[in-house]
Amino acid sequence: MSRPNGAGSSKSATFLTMGQDLVELNVGENGTPFMVHKDLLCSQSEYFRRAFNGRFQESEDGFTHVTDVSENTFKIFQQWLYGQVARGATSVKTSFERLMVTDNPMRNGKDKNEAGNNGNAGHSYSVDSDDDNDDADGEQDEQVEEKSEADKRYHELIDCFLDLFIFADRYETRQLRNDIISAMRNYNSEIGYFPTLECVPKAFEHLPATSTFCQYLIRTYAWNWNPATDGKDEIDNVYPLLPHAFTLNVMLINCRRANSFKKKKYDDMLVAELIDLCNFHEHEDEAARNDCKASKEHDKVFLRNLLVSCMPVVEMPQDKPNT
Repeated sequence: MSRPNGAGSSKSATFLTMGQDLVELNVGENGTPFMVHKDLLCSQSEYFRRAFNGRFQESEDGFTHVTDVSENTFKIFQQWLYGQVARGATSVKTSFERLMVTDNPMRNGKDKNEAGNNGNAGHSYSVDSDDDNDDADGEQDEQVEEKSEADKRYHELIDCFLDLFIFADRYETRQLRNDIISAMRNYNSEIGYFPTLECVPKAFEHLPATSTFCQYLIRTYAWNWNPATDGKDEIDNVYPLLPHAFTLNVMLINCRRANSFKKKKYDDMLVAELIDLCNFHEHEDEAARNDCKASKEHDKVFLRNLLVSCMPVVEMPQDKPNT
């Protein structure tokens, strides 16, 4: 999937290439000031590039207001933004490295991190059916409270990702949108969860249905959703809020799966689509898509940084350090 808006990492600034001019962003309802390197901010956001490099007042004043974003969301964005300095520097191959790749006969063009190898076979979402094994009831009862707490915190994490994605969509930061999808999908695969229904109405309210976040939700639920496992709270309080664009597309995908004589083929296609992260990324062209696949291993540490940056938002009060 691709959309034209949003600066990409191919133009990411580094401390060796960017100027030292700072701009001020007054964030949230209270207008809390945040100082950010102008070149770095503009390298990742088309919105701020136009604001600070164009003919707008912000270009002369050196500050702007970002009132529709919470301070927590902007802090996570700032953490991600400054991580792009190292990301941009370490992703560039020097002329010596390029020479070694092209002229070293030992390689023969083979690379274990070759772009064509997605390496995402760990995708294993599933929705288990009810199990009436009475012998396990006692153990299950002991785990209910712990699982309920884990579910709550996971939902808060997804909500944090969603807030950040809405910010990245509004302020045209394509690389951040791609990274959110990658970090969220990788973590979902690692722990065997997928976003809860509660996040769907908010996503479709603040994002276009064609956005990669919404499309990810549609296909994830088409593969995983088993309404028989939903509780009374979801049925009474969440179902009425589900947007038609979501339920209709989930239904259409599953109708094709159920009614096709090539059901296995449709199933395999849907799983393959979910496994390949680039299906939910925005790339300028096929070359950018191939570069994204090739950088998968390199980007792991930056995706981990994004995930860890969101964790303080979802920590319980007793877990937060004293300040």
